[in-house]
Parts: sequence; structure tokens; C-alpha cells
Amino acid sequence: INLGETFTFQTAFNNVNLQEIIWTPSNGFDCEDCLAPTFLPLNSGNYTLFVSSEDDCPATDSIMITVNKFRQFFAPNAFSPNFDGYNDYFTLYGGPEVELIKKLTVFNRWGAVVFEGNDLDSSADTQGWNGIFNGKTVNPDVYIWIAEIQFLDGEVISYSGDLTVTK
Repeated sequence: INLGETFTFQTAFNNVNLQEIIWTPSNGFDCEDCLAPTFLPLNSGNYTLFVSSEDDCPATDSIMITVNKFRQFFAPNAFSPNFDGYNDYFTLYGGPEVELIKKLTVFNRWGAVVFEGNDLDSSADTQGWNGIFNGKTVNPDVYIWIAEIQFLDGEVISYSGDLTVTK
């Protein structure tokens, strides 16, 4: 399973009245005492189901889940902050594995910070740089960005790139 995706366990039992259902470890489950929980795993691991019937007959089974830690996001390489309602902000867009953009900094060609944002939602179009610096829209040019992206499993990775501001 890929990081950020959910998985629903499918269990099958003969006609047995279950008294106890326990999944371990239980973190990431929407319910730890049901037979078909939905699960958001953050790390690979072995997950065990323990059941016990009304007549105290126990059973155990386990499954190994491997979490592929793809770190996907999209960084546009141009935007047009002309306030026409289209492509007016520069931000990073994350897949389901991205928790948030901890920090996004944009620099001009002389190294001045023209934008700095913290704890940005990676799916919100308007939570990035709008092309304004010192109260004015910047001129078309190439800018450099650096970002710290936090993923669901807690890992924070730095990325950088360039972007072109167009009219």
C-alpha cells in the first residue's frame, strides 16, 4: 500500500458468534474491535487479529503490510499573479501522503525573501505566494523556492526549485 492510502481488511468466519475482536497494533484503524476496519498505515509492519467466540474458542491470524513511502508533490514552474482568478498563486500540491508544507520560502535573483509561508495546506490554491512583494506585484522574472514538506509518517524533507512569474 502507498503512504496516504487506506486499506480495508476483509475477514471471513464460519457461523460463529464472536465475543472479542482485537487488532494489534491498533493505531491507524478506524475501529479496533470490528471485523472489517479501514486502516491508514504509516509504516510497514505485521498486524494481528485475535478473536474469541462465545464458547471461548480463540483464533489468531496476521498479515504483513508493506507501506511504499512515495514522496510525491507537484511544484508548478510558472504562475501569473495578475488576479484574473486563474493561476494567481504559487504553492506546492501534495498527494495523499503529504500532511502539510511546513515552510515555503521564495527568493528573488538577489537572494531577498519575497515570500515566506508556514504550515500551508498542500491542497489549497490560495495558501501560497500571490506575487506581491513590498506591497507591489513583482515583475516577470525567475525566482527560487525552498520548501520543507511534512509527510503523514512525520518525516520532513527539504526540496527546492525555480519558478517563472509571467504576466
